[in-house]
Amino acid sequence: MVQLHMTENRSLERYDLELPAKVEVIPESDETDVQILNLFTKDICAGGAFFKTDCQLPEGTKVNIDLVMPLENLKELTGKHAYIEVSGFVVRNGNDGFAIRFEPDYRIKSI
Repeated sequence: MVQLHMTENRSLERYDLELPAKVEVIPESDETDVQILNLFTKDICAGGAFFKTDCQLPEGTKVNIDLVMPLENLKELTGKHAYIEVSGFVVRNGNDGFAIRFEPDYRIKSI
């Protein structure tokens, strides 16, 4: 019997963090209403994140994301949380959510 082993091909370190996120689905046309999903990440890295949810979004769907990250260890910023604004697109769906690849431009604000 042949055993297959999956290897990790990700180049960015991934963290098991449950961060609250507001995911705004960008409508494909002006006739479609904006959809807002309040979700939590399952894991995250600099290049993207997996979001826990029962819903599915088509691959390629564009989104804007607001992530909230606690600032307990980032004393140089004021406020209690960092607010990260990033855009991206859905790259795959799973049984318990979907993965989004982040665009390289993002903004971090303290709140």
